[in-house]
Amino acid sequence: MHLHDIGIEARKLYASFIQSVDEFRPALWRYCLHLTSNVWDAEDLMQETLMKTFVSLGQIRHPFIPKSYLFRIASNTWIDQRRKIQPIETNHFPESIEMKDPQHDYSLHVLEGIEILISSLTPRHVVVVLLSDVFDFSAQEVADMLQTTEGAVHAMLSRARANLKSNDPDGHTRKRKSSSMTERNLPLLSQYVQAFHLKDTAMLMDLYAQHGEIQFLNTGIVRGRNSIESTMNWSSYPESFHTEWRWLWGEPVVLFIADRGNRQTLWRAQILDFEEGKVVKDKNYFFCREVMLEIAEYLQLPIDPDTQAHYEQPWKYSVSCPIGINSK
Repeated sequence: MHLHDIGIEARKLYASFIQSVDEFRPALWRYCLHLTSNVWDAEDLMQETLMKTFVSLGQIRHPFIPKSYLFRIASNTWIDQRRKIQPIETNHFPESIEMKDPQHDYSLHVLEGIEILISSLTPRHVVVVLLSDVFDFSAQEVADMLQTTEGAVHAMLSRARANLKSNDPDGHTRKRKSSSMTERNLPLLSQYVQAFHLKDTAMLMDLYAQHGEIQFLNTGIVRGRNSIESTMNWSSYPESFHTEWRWLWGEPVVLFIADRGNRQTLWRAQILDFEEGKVVKDKNYFFCREVMLEIAEYLQLPIDPDTQAHYEQPWKYSVSCPIGINSK
């Protein structure tokens, strides 16, 4: 069997996997968002979690609980990411520390104080608090995810809760991811938006690097200017739409707003990376249900019906729509 054929079969298997875990995605998204405090980082973490989980399935030789396994992969992935940017305490707290008021509802404190948690505790402690106090996993389940003891989990919870109570969360806001977009590239972003206003394919293609790529997140990647041009089917776009860009959570985002009679709807969102005046990476969030819903809520716009239709059975498009063309 050739690699191309294996790739086709892998896409089918991945579609089945996405269908199998779909019921856990809302909770997994909220968890990733709590961990990262940023929509774009949360999407990256969730995609990496799903891919790592899918790849690891062939290595598992024992029964496992799908939701717990997904959260475990997400936790370990985030801890590894944090390890690269801050020191991590490797020793557990003494297991003899007792929990104080274990029945108290700390969820509100956790949600309000997430910035304090991330800045003052190790990543493992942040994970333990979120899994226990926000997502209601038992201490034993958390211990299994982090491959530690139940006593160590209780100890970390006690330390973290005490820290939350001793800090005033007022004034802390969701952190913003620093953007790679430089002021020099903002005019290029405006040109990109203008090209869509004019539906000028030639102008649009001239903005892409020869080796540029479009990442249709959740479906596939298109590489090379010629391949990108093949996706530019204007008949698949809403009959009436306009394009604009706005800063959202620290990134300049290209928004496609459809005009549906007496109302406007959110149809698509993209983030562009430029190098030497050309688009080298175009991250298309059309198929990212969670991100699109976050943007729609922020803009106070409904999701476009065409876009929403793809979220009813998202696993179908991992196979039938690998390059993300919105077929009608």
